[in-house]
Amino acid sequence: MGIRVEFERCDGYLLARVQGKWTVSEIDKALRTIASVAAKQAFNRVLLDLQELSAPPHDLARYLAGKTAAAVFGCRMRVAAVRPPALLDDFALTVALNRGAKATIAATSDEAIEWLLRGSYSCQPSV
Repeated sequence: MGIRVEFERCDGYLLARVQGKWTVSEIDKALRTIASVAAKQAFNRVLLDLQELSAPPHDLARYLAGKTAAAVFGCRMRVAAVRPPALLDDFALTVALNRGAKATIAATSDEAIEWLLRGSYSCQPSV
């Protein structure tokens, strides 16, 4: 079973529910699809609901996901992810942040949405 992504337009952000088994190729494809849909629908804020996504198979998978997230979202989109507390791990987030992404990860939707919608947002790419 691959990864399935369902989208919902919300007030001020795009919600992407990601479900299934995490594999390197599937998460790469899912992140690229999410970024593409958000751009086409003119959203610069995205909430990733990862509560129904399995744990990554290894740390390399986390690293590659962070690298892909930075490449496809960059600073153009502010991204908050929700992950069950037992599966919270900052490695992919750190990789993404170190490459210019504007992102966070949280244990609850309320916490993620609060961060996502906080203040105005614009992209200031580093040179």
